[in-house]
Amino acid sequence: MLSHLLPRLAAPLVAAFALVAPAEAMTFTRIETVELAGDGMRPTQMILGSGPIQLGDAQVFDAFMANLPPTDHFEGTQWGIALNSPGGSLQEGVRLGERFRAHVVTTMVLNGQACESACAVAYLGGAAAYAVAEATERLLQPGARLGFHGIAVSEAAVAAANDTLDLARTTGAVIRDYAIRMGVRDVGLVQSLFNTPP
Repeated sequence: MLSHLLPRLAAPLVAAFALVAPAEAMTFTRIETVELAGDGMRPTQMILGSGPIQLGDAQVFDAFMANLPPTDHFEGTQWGIALNSPGGSLQEGVRLGERFRAHVVTTMVLNGQACESACAVAYLGGAAAYAVAEATERLLQPGARLGFHGIAVSEAAVAAANDTLDLARTTGAVIRDYAIRMGVRDVGLVQSLFNTPP
């Protein structure tokens, strides 16, 4: 009955959940080692990851790391990345976190810096090398800001999604009412029909 409306209704839902990448990419720069509280040994080599996260940043990070000596506990090399980013592509934030873990890079946010949204997701990938194993390693200095939040969707996209859901609920109610008026006694059966994918 409403199958001709589905293609028109699906487009706003897809648009509602699309993640748009920012115009600028995160840049990676080797910096001087930062003094950290704790054992004074980690990390020994530093990178600054700064700017919005966009698609392709994980590949750029891999290429950047290819030109540096790898993390090696016995050689005394432990890489750390100081993150300063408003976020960006959630998908690429996950990829960056996976790359930080693969390269055994400690993640950190320094005093006065912020790592928000997709950056906070990437931050979760921090790691360090120890004598017998690798482990999770994330540092957050006092005065640093680490910001997690739910996925943001534009108001127009939310309105389109709400309109679609309202139409689905109204249609379901009309058909349930019709089924009851037609003498269908098992309303649970009708309900299960609505839970079956098209």
